[in-house]
Amino acid sequence: MVRQLMSLIIVGSIIGLSVGILGCAGGPYTGRAAGYVYEPIGGGPPIISANPTPPEGYQPVEGACVKIGGKTTFTTPQGFYFVGVLDPGTQHVEVDVDCDGTPEIEMDIIILAGETTWGSGHSEGGG
Repeated sequence: MVRQLMSLIIVGSIIGLSVGILGCAGGPYTGRAAGYVYEPIGGGPPIISANPTPPEGYQPVEGACVKIGGKTTFTTPQGFYFVGVLDPGTQHVEVDVDCDGTPEIEMDIIILAGETTWGSGHSEGGG
């Protein structure tokens, strides 16, 4: 019984260490993108931010379509989006607030292997 428990602990430790070394969502050879979509209260063009707190006069956009590197996700009630397993290099970003096929934001960001690119371009490593 003690041997089985020790084996489980060792296997769990190896898995945990592997995830820590390789990083989350794709490992060291892919990158990720994350951020927040906000729009002005009362209307106006949306923005992408790395900050989880909207700027004064802005509110989170829930359900916006965010396309990056051929992948699509939707923003949470907090305006948050995340796209994992992206090829490193320049990736095109489109944000379509009402998902009608006409993006309100189009831009390019740089994806770095093993890192998360936040908002409109700030990158942070880790996993």
